[in-house]
Amino acid sequence: MCEFAIPGAQNTTVLVVGATSRVGRIVVRKLMLMGYSVKALVRNADEEVVAMLPTSVKIVIGDVGDPTTLSRCRRLQ
Repeated sequence: MCEFAIPGAQNTTVLVVGATSRVGRIVVRKLMLMGYSVKALVRNADEEVVAMLPTSVKIVIGDVGDPTTLSRCRRLQ
C-alpha cells in the first residue's frame, strides 16, 4: 500500500470537474495516488484531451451546467 493511500478509497469514485486544466490534472493524479477511482467531466474528448489524463480515468463528456450530464455521470459507476 502506498504511504498516501486512504483506507476505503478503492471503493470510492470521485468526479473531477475541470480535470484537464493545469490544476485539475494534478488533482486527478493525487486522487489516484490515494487509491480513488476517478471520473473526469470534459467538454470534448478529442485525442489531445484524452492524452492529458491517465488511461484509467473514466471520461464523461458534457457540461457541468447541464443536469442530464450530471445524471449520466452518476449512472457510469
